[in-house]
Amino acid sequence: IWYKLTDRTKTGAYITIGGAIITILLNLLLIPKLGYLACAIATTACYASMMLISFYFGNKHYPIPYQWKKNTGYILLSVFFYLLHYMLRISGTEGLPLHGFATAFMLIFAFIVLKRERKELMNVPYLKVVYRFL
Repeated sequence: IWYKLTDRTKTGAYITIGGAIITILLNLLLIPKLGYLACAIATTACYASMMLISFYFGNKHYPIPYQWKKNTGYILLSVFFYLLHYMLRISGTEGLPLHGFATAFMLIFAFIVLKRERKELMNVPYLKVVYRFL
């Protein structure tokens, strides 16, 4: 929302139009060869390009001190859980056990985040109830 905060709403519109162009072009080029998968690729490319452009210009016009180390840790932890789940899936685990592991991984991730972010999340009124149980 940096472009709204800095009164550059036209920039946001240009970024959106650029994303739409990327989506349309990739769909036209890839759908004949890849079918539905092309739509997923086009959407991912669209959102990724819009995010990177917005991030770049946002840092120029409205810099935010992101906590890169902590955010990277959460991303790596989620990738780790994804890979564990993927290995279970390709090893032949199916059905309820696979869903049970996936649920356990999500709960472990949520527990870690809740523990590490306790101080900041205590400012959210409804989450104070959750922290009584942790």
